Amino acid sequence: MTRELTVYMRDVFAGVLTDVGPGAMRFVYDPQYRKSGGIPLSLSLPVDGSASSEVVRNWFANLLPEGNARVAVSAEARVPVHDDFGLLEVIGRECAGAIGLWPRNEKPPLPSDAVEFELLDEGRLAQWIAFPTRRALGGGLLRLSMAGAQHKIAVLRFEDGTLAVPMGATASTHILKIPNADWPGLVTLEALAMRALKAVHLDTADVAIVGHAKAPCLLITRYDRTHTGVVGERIHQEDMCQAMGIAPEHKYAERNGPTLTDVFKLVREQGADPTRLTRLTQRVVANAALGNADAHGKNMSLLLRGDGTVDLAPAYDVVPTGLFEEIDRTLAMPIGKATTLDNIVLGSWDEFAETVSLRPSLVRSIREQTAHALAEALPSVGKSLVEAGANATVIERSVPWLVDRARAIATGAPLPAPPKRRTKAPTTSTW
Repeated sequence: MTRELTVYMRDVFAGVLTDVGPGAMRFVYDPQYRKSGGIPLSLSLPVDGSASSEVVRNWFANLLPEGNARVAVSAEARVPVHDDFGLLEVIGRECAGAIGLWPRNEKPPLPSDAVEFELLDEGRLAQWIAFPTRRALGGGLLRLSMAGAQHKIAVLRFEDGTLAVPMGATASTHILKIPNADWPGLVTLEALAMRALKAVHLDTADVAIVGHAKAPCLLITRYDRTHTGVVGERIHQEDMCQAMGIAPEHKYAERNGPTLTDVFKLVREQGADPTRLTRLTQRVVANAALGNADAHGKNMSLLLRGDGTVDLAPAYDVVPTGLFEEIDRTLAMPIGKATTLDNIVLGSWDEFAETVSLRPSLVRSIREQTAHALAEALPSVGKSLVEAGANATVIERSVPWLVDRARAIATGAPLPAPPKRRTKAPTTSTW
């Protein structure tokens, strides 16, 4: 039996997705959608239908969770973990961006001013933190697809700070990430990096520390939603892998994924606005300064606006992975000839400038300004996070190294060695 899903852009029928075999899907735009000037789902899925079945599969597969998060959804939904289409059938009602996937015999509820939700109280949140692989918050979760490997859910946040799981046609406004037992301190470090970027005026998703007292969670404001109260409108977006038709399993450059050359070329092709290239360069510098080796093709995105224009999405998922001894220090995208966090030298930036066709003097200026600004901002950002409930031990051990690293990136000095973990951490620490 042929499996099909209808695809909606917000509440407008955009076309039909069909499973045509292992590793392949077909997407056909609705004639009326094309006639009315509907925007394409992706730069790699033009409305003329010229995309191959492999590219179609790659684009839709990039909507799905990865790693342990995917295994958990697969087990809960009783769908084989390798079955992309089957997982989309179960959790594709609301995805990143403005699309939703529905069975042929269903239609998405019409949007209204009514907000449908189930409250996310302290008890339910604590249960999910304790047993994240059981997806213990109930059936509503399995209608929402959140890409990435961390355990997360899409939620509503009301003005008084109350959190809820959206139901029906209600769009979520925030993403909630819980602490990861495999990577203790991750939530605190992501909050630190994201707040530091915001402090130096880089376009970055807003984050806050919230939730369970013994296990602080990270609340991220969705940049792909408007925020007029809790009745938000979906804004379409896609990550760089989707825009280039690359499979999620190839998100790293060393696995034939996007390189910085590819990303800069794609951004250039979307218009002559030079500020986009400046912002992109600032992010490359910031990731290097903050020791983030995981800036891969799925951690950079584009906004596809209704008027046909394309812009960089705000920065997200910025984590100082260099503070974890167990995480691979290979850069997701090399900077010039530098392939790891530890072999970025002054000459790497001139090599980078050449590969992305920018003036070395411009890259030098952006590098110095951005890295110096981060070094100055990190101590006060760390202090404010501790006051907000972040883990003080993690902040105290991490900020000095990050400051030293940012200064080294700014000046070209030798990079500091990563701090070693204590053989026995204090009982109050999750580091």
